[in-house]
Amino acid sequence: MAGKKTVSRWKLVASGSWLAGQEFPLYEEGTILGRGKSCDITIPGTHLSRNHAELVIRDGQLKIRDLESANGTFLNEERISEATAAPDDILRMDVYSFRIVGPQSARAAKPATPKPASSVHIAAHQSLHNIRNLKKEEKDYSKTQWITEPTSIGNRTHNVPAHHIAHYISFWIALGIGIVVIGILAAYFLL
Repeated sequence: MAGKKTVSRWKLVASGSWLAGQEFPLYEEGTILGRGKSCDITIPGTHLSRNHAELVIRDGQLKIRDLESANGTFLNEERISEATAAPDDILRMDVYSFRIVGPQSARAAKPATPKPASSVHIAAHQSLHNIRNLKKEEKDYSKTQWITEPTSIGNRTHNVPAHHIAHYISFWIALGIGIVVIGILAAYFLL
């Protein structure tokens, strides 16, 4: 907005959705984010409230306040009404996610020194463990269903548990067997 001074050391960097990679500077006097045209950061998405959240920098810290939005404001996947954010935290408003970049942002700093081999081994082991768990969970799901319309902005899906599909198949098999048994019994008693 005209007349507001940006804080060059604080900004939001969009991740995911159609905004991925876009940067939004924050204002010293406070920044309102939402879909309304009067917001400092306007994102024309139906998943945002007109005035969704307010971001204010006080004493070198970023304060976030949800403005009673319909779909909520989340900081590191925890729903908030008010919270203090740190650089590299993740701010999410329904389907829109942003990485917070600030003065001590780890990604803005120099490259990290390599980890010792033992911690790399532990991280690799943990990753393999996580992959195995995901494969186990994957067996419980067999198809995807749309939550929103496939053509809507920010469309979302969820996996349908496989046991629901198995129930439908079992029902039809049992119904077929029942009809055959009734047919055989009817033929036996009528002859």
